[in-house]
Amino acid sequence: MARPSFKALAGAWAALWWSGAALAQEAKTGGVPPAYLTTPLSRVPNEQAMVRRFFMPGLDEGYTPQGLVYAAGAVHVVGYGPGGCRLYSLSPHGKLQGQVDVPACRHGGGLAALGGGRFVVIDSRALFIVQSGRVMHKIVLEKPLVGSFGDFDGKDLWIGAYVKDGPGTLWRFSPAALKQGKLSEADASSRITIPAKAQGMVFHGGQMWLTFSGATFGRLSRLDSATGQEVARYDMPAGIEDLGSDGRLIWSVSEAGAKKYLGWKTHFPLIFALDPALLK
Repeated sequence: MARPSFKALAGAWAALWWSGAALAQEAKTGGVPPAYLTTPLSRVPNEQAMVRRFFMPGLDEGYTPQGLVYAAGAVHVVGYGPGGCRLYSLSPHGKLQGQVDVPACRHGGGLAALGGGRFVVIDSRALFIVQSGRVMHKIVLEKPLVGSFGDFDGKDLWIGAYVKDGPGTLWRFSPAALKQGKLSEADASSRITIPAKAQGMVFHGGQMWLTFSGATFGRLSRLDSATGQEVARYDMPAGIEDLGSDGRLIWSVSEAGAKKYLGWKTHFPLIFALDPALLK
């Protein structure tokens, strides 16, 4: 019988190592895996910086994760699906604490916390103010405004437009503007140009962070908030969406592996917390 070659032995060892590493990663993942996801979670860039990770709720029901914010000691995530948008609230360890349906919402690409238990679900053509488990107010976005994502910096609300081919835009609005029934570009106190394919944002450590993604790539970038220019960038899972901050960690979520995107190479429908000091 011929002895296996060194190359074959090395390949077998590598396969065992990869399998063991994948199992170790699976063991660290909290939450309830969706029944439809029968393949292991994908290995993704900067996993060493993910100090916490758990499955997005609502996946089996067909919800796709989008907007995210960390507020009042909890992670809040919007998913869109058969019933419009749904806002989930979870503990930092992934335990579901509550949910609110926003039927008139169609995408929910961004989520911001205004304080006092008020949230803004940022949809393509409207903003929805949610408080005490229900929608309190709807604000129509007039063109060219587009609500793909956004965040509240403690003083003003920012909303941004995803543009696939070409630069996107960020607009800044005062809290007073959110009392209106409609918003136009004339209501914005400022606007800046940002790179293409932006998906989410957060103000963390006094700095602006944005995500950029698609079916085959993901990126987390730190931007100059005055110019919109990238200052630093880090590879991330494909399909990375919105961002949140608990003051120490940056939270995010990926839509890769949601039912709608099972055809993608990456399967990673998780909420995860990043330690910025561990990013490479």
